Amino acid sequence: MNTFALLFSTAFAAFFLTSPNIETGKRMFLFVLYASTVYYGILGPWYWLTYQDGAFLGVDWNAPLGYIGYYFCAIFIGTTLIVALTFRTTFNSPISADAYPISERENLRIRILATIGAFSSIYVVLGAGTGDRNTGATDGVMLISLQFSDLLVAVFLFLYARERLNRIWIAILVLFTIYSVIVGLRYRLLLLFGPMLLSSLWQGIRRSPLRALLSIIGVLLLVTLFSLLTISREKFSGVNFDALSSVDPDLFLYGLFAETNIIFGLGVSLEIFGSKEKFAGLTPLLDSLTQFIPRALYPEKHLYTHLESIQYWLGGDLISMQSGTAPPFFAEYFAMGGYTGIAIGVIIFSLLVSFLLNVGINISSTKRQALVTQSFISIYFGYYYFSRGSVAQIFKGITFIIIPYLILLATESRRISRGRTSCKQ
Repeated sequence: MNTFALLFSTAFAAFFLTSPNIETGKRMFLFVLYASTVYYGILGPWYWLTYQDGAFLGVDWNAPLGYIGYYFCAIFIGTTLIVALTFRTTFNSPISADAYPISERENLRIRILATIGAFSSIYVVLGAGTGDRNTGATDGVMLISLQFSDLLVAVFLFLYARERLNRIWIAILVLFTIYSVIVGLRYRLLLLFGPMLLSSLWQGIRRSPLRALLSIIGVLLLVTLFSLLTISREKFSGVNFDALSSVDPDLFLYGLFAETNIIFGLGVSLEIFGSKEKFAGLTPLLDSLTQFIPRALYPEKHLYTHLESIQYWLGGDLISMQSGTAPPFFAEYFAMGGYTGIAIGVIIFSLLVSFLLNVGINISSTKRQALVTQSFISIYFGYYYFSRGSVAQIFKGITFIIIPYLILLATESRRISRGRTSCKQ
């Protein structure tokens, strides 16, 4: 199964990725989405069948692993077609970033966002220092701080796109990286360095083989860091360095592919919703809004019940409930309304990607900004589509990372447009 699915999806991807008429933004998104498809839908089942004998949480998954990759490939093909048909834009701007330095008003906005993100990060680090891994799950202020600390990702990427990462900002970036490692939330590292590496790789392929090689080395280092964090991290309470003292090839391989356990979440979702469990309906969408209500105002708030059902049915015991195993993003479409939910969800998601790519490109002021913006949106949605990100988590990321970044772009774009208009007059 995996060989056939891999060959078919590869041929399909090659058709779009090598076409000379495909825009950069579309090509980038499809590249990341294809990489996610191969990692989760092809290599994931291969790893669990080959190295874990198809077992997860004491349950034999050999039968589902034989066909589950088809779902990933089908979603990839459907999303590819819709994005290919709906995304139509090109960027051609002669503006030089040096001609329009960041204004004082823009600097103020950047500093305000960075200050909020920095103080939120400090609060999280202090909470992580308690050594209680349950702190992050129970402390409402920490949960809010975790989200506001994401503002720093938007700030760093904006400054990187504007080539304004001076020594002070680089020092803050290093501290933020250390913070992300300590807290153990790897998605921040991916969303921060992924767009930098992807945009650098894109430029290197066209202009500089050395730059492309360095970008590839950077990707390999990031993947290695992800694997080591998977082995050693204790979420919200730091890194267990003792776990790294005895890392062997098998354990490293587990760290590399442990993230693919979402395939079991998908298998359970396909099995229980509509039969053992009622369809979740609009619950995931409502959770996306309800999650922003403080527990002080809504103490009986209980979110993600559909995800709890998936975790329970993984093994039918407390260990399953505590495993933290999640389904891939698109599996929640099925939980909401079966195959009809998948069809509707894929269409809406694909249109959202096309819309944000168009907006990001159109409000970019320089070619570098446009390239980084396309890389950012491609990494965010191409990765999360098949990762353990839930509908609510995706919505939080849009709120605290994507939108602030686009606001900074739009603010600068309006200023530059006004400046150009004044010069013409």
